[in-house]
Amino acid sequence: HLKLLYYFVFMVINGATEAKTKIDEYIAAAPDNFRIICEKLRQRILQADPGIKETWKWSAPVYEKSQLICSFSLK
Repeated sequence: HLKLLYYFVFMVINGATEAKTKIDEYIAAAPDNFRIICEKLRQRILQADPGIKETWKWSAPVYEKSQLICSFSLK
């Protein structure tokens, strides 16, 4: 059971790191005026509640807690 728990914790941490990297790249590739808005929006969402998790779905940043909170897209 402990081995399975370690695997699950690794997958959660790895998934969070991968999502953060994808979102960093997504925002960095945005035009300057949109990049500033996206950075501020991301910061405010994450500051709103420490339990909010940042994920990557549907080719965009997604913010969840026990359910979907919001997402944003440049398309």
